[in-house]
Amino acid sequence: LAVADRVLSARARLDLPPASRADVAIAAAVEPDEVVPAGFAGLAPAFAPLAAVDAPVALTATAALGPDLVPREGRLVARMGAGGLRVAKGRVPVLGGDAEIEGTRDEMRLALRRLALPRAGGETVVTGRASLRPVAGMLEGRLDLRLDEVGFADLAALWPDGVAGPGAKAWITGNITAGVARDLRVEMRMIATPDLSDGEVTHLAGSLEGRDMVVHWLRPVPPAE
Repeated sequence: LAVADRVLSARARLDLPPASRADVAIAAAVEPDEVVPAGFAGLAPAFAPLAAVDAPVALTATAALGPDLVPREGRLVARMGAGGLRVAKGRVPVLGGDAEIEGTRDEMRLALRRLALPRAGGETVVTGRASLRPVAGMLEGRLDLRLDEVGFADLAALWPDGVAGPGAKAWITGNITAGVARDLRVEMRMIATPDLSDGEVTHLAGSLEGRDMVVHWLRPVPPAE
C-alpha cells in the first residue's frame, strides 16, 4: 500500500463461516509491518495526531464482522520500541511499551500493559486502564494510571511541559531536589460530548509515597529532609 511517498506492507487474513452459519461472525486480521507513526503526520491534516508517536510501532488488529460486514467488536495490540511521545508542549523519552485496545458498539477499553521510561540506574514503568462508553447521550471516560517508581531528579526530563497547572513543574523540579516517589496512582473520571469537542473532569484523585526527599519549601531556609 503506497501513501504519498510512503509504502506500507501488511499481512491480512479473512475467515469466512459456512453459508449455513449466518450467525457466526466473520473474523478479520491485519498485521502491518513496523512503522514510525510520526513519519506519516505530514501527509494530510487527518494524520497530524500521528506526530505524537515518534517511535517504531508494531500493530496487530483483529475484528469480528457481522453478515453486513459491520464490525461487532475489535482488538488492537500495539508494541512500541524506543523513541519518544510528544505530550502537550514537550516530549517524553520512551524505552518501549505494550498496549491493547478492545472495543464493541457499547464500550472501548484500553489496557496499558507496560510503558517503560528511562531513569538513572534503571527504568520507570507506567501501567493503567482506560475506558470510554456512551451514557445518556454523552461519553463517560475513566482513567486509572500507576507509576512504580521515579526519582525526583529525573522528573524534569520525564514531565512534559504544559502538563499540570502553570508553574507546577518548575516548582516541584526546582524545590524537590532529591528523593524517590513510589507507587504513584492517578484516577480520573470525565464526561464529554460525543464528538469530544467539550467535556469536564468529574473526579480526579491521586496518591504517592515519597522517600528520602529533600524539599526546599522556603529558600534560603534550609530544606526539609
